Amino acid sequence: METNQAAMLRRTEQTHLTPDQNFAFSQIHSARHLAILTEPWCSDSLMNLPILACIAAAMPQCQLHLYSRSLFPELRTHWEERNYTHIPLCVFLDAEFNEMCIWMERPAAMKPCMDRWMNAHPEVSTVRNDPALSSEQKRERLAPVLLELSVEMESWYADTLQDETVKEVLAVLTV
Repeated sequence: METNQAAMLRRTEQTHLTPDQNFAFSQIHSARHLAILTEPWCSDSLMNLPILACIAAAMPQCQLHLYSRSLFPELRTHWEERNYTHIPLCVFLDAEFNEMCIWMERPAAMKPCMDRWMNAHPEVSTVRNDPALSSEQKRERLAPVLLELSVEMESWYADTLQDETVKEVLAVLTV
């Protein structure tokens, strides 16, 4: 991970499941693979990959596989054709690589947080929707405010969103 490397290392060191969460995932024996489609620049991946790595580690015999969406266009196309367009895209597979379930992007409880943040930062939408700016110019102009968002997101995840992510992933695995 070239982008957000220091933040990813920090999050990985700080992220742990509770004993009850570890136990719940240790009881899931059918999921043998967790394939995640991601990108190094993705703030949702920055927040959730450490959580997902803990989940995979808690499940007996589950192997974690990470794929950069830009480096695996055939995977991107496959999932986009099924209307899975956001990352991280987490696909749990059984021992024969049959799809069991999918969890994508972020916990639902994050929506109100993001709505409040976007309302407080209308410049983000203005820059993103400016046709006169190139993608690189948009990234450059948004970098400071998106760094601020990442810091806020870390506090949201520390407060409640990590537990919400764990609950959602456990729910899709145990349906």
